[in-house]
Amino acid sequence: MALRSAPCGLRNKIAAAFAIVVMALAALTGPAAADWFRVSSEDVAAARLHEAGQRAGTARRTVAGPDAVLLTPQEWASYKAAFVAGDGRVVDVENGGISHSEGQGYGLILAVHADDRETFDRIWRFTRRELQVRGDDALLAWRYLPDQSPHVTDRNNATDGDVLVAYALLRGAARWQAPEYAVAADRIVRDIGRKLIAWEGGEPILKPAAYGFDSIPGNRGPVVNLSYYFYAAFDLFAVVQPDYPWAALARHGKTLTAEARTGRRNLVPNWVSVSRGSVRMAEGFARRASYDAVRIPLYMAYADISGFDLSAQDVAWNRYGPGAPSDRDLMSDAAIAPMADPGYRMIAALSACASRGVPIPPALMHYRSTTYFASSLHLLGLVAVRRTDACSSESAPVARAAPLPRVTPVSVLIGSRAPVRR
Repeated sequence: MALRSAPCGLRNKIAAAFAIVVMALAALTGPAAADWFRVSSEDVAAARLHEAGQRAGTARRTVAGPDAVLLTPQEWASYKAAFVAGDGRVVDVENGGISHSEGQGYGLILAVHADDRETFDRIWRFTRRELQVRGDDALLAWRYLPDQSPHVTDRNNATDGDVLVAYALLRGAARWQAPEYAVAADRIVRDIGRKLIAWEGGEPILKPAAYGFDSIPGNRGPVVNLSYYFYAAFDLFAVVQPDYPWAALARHGKTLTAEARTGRRNLVPNWVSVSRGSVRMAEGFARRASYDAVRIPLYMAYADISGFDLSAQDVAWNRYGPGAPSDRDLMSDAAIAPMADPGYRMIAALSACASRGVPIPPALMHYRSTTYFASSLHLLGLVAVRRTDACSSESAPVARAAPLPRVTPVSVLIGSRAPVRR
């Protein structure tokens, strides 16, 4: 529904919800950054009205201000040239040139950190047009096959893609004063809460998809992928859809991750089953720690590099390893394949930074495009380092966006549209 044709009540709700996003982001980035948002008295009043009967979201992190540009033009240009097609499709080059919701989410987040709204718009238009096609909700079909017709042959979602895209839309809404992104995010977050949060043993868990993982033979409970917990998103989700247990979901995800560690190296499997509070490697999946689980410490560091325990990964990958993860069989402890790409080495370095304060090696602070997946993780790792300046060998932040002109308050912007006759 276009904003100009929305009923007055909906327009007021959108204005209030967007104002709360702005206020929450300002709180998350500290008082020095709050002026960037230019929150008006009208926005504050609308937010307070909206919050009157709602649970408040909590802010607990201090990161670089949202006006910080955390990727250099050269880094972002290299990534775009390698992986972002002209129509906004983020291409998994090494996987037959397909695309998926996860990749679209990575592209959107990185575009925000590069302050590139034009590319952000292209990626979002493709995502909305080609993947938001399920019909009964705002979630995204997980895979796009460019050489097949239809391009989407499986309408099931992948929850990590939905979380990444919704988070990027909220960040983009605040950066560029774009309420249309906040409205789109609100719909996705609502359906994540409605369809993708389940309860097991009295605690919330994040389902990997809307269907297919609740009851798999050989497992006493639902199967979960702990690398789908993108922790930075949950505070913002609590702002726009406060009726869902986002804080408890994040807290329990952290607990599950600690309890899931297994094998000689104390690593987290790619897939686990959860039943009545116990966690074990999932039956029916390879018992490995590899390309899924490697993202867990990255997502934790991106959210709060000092707020999570990454010591197990540090020990396995750095103190008793080559400074890089590996695709590892957790039953035999055999390394199936090395993961020596700089993007994966960055995650090992982040683990050492978080655990022991070890500086990131200077070579890893320089980006070059390699594979789609490793390159995406490398840039997210650079953002994690630069937004806190933790363990960085760089002497200064990458850049800051030019000061914004005076911004019309969001509530006034929406309210000033042509009157709507009921």
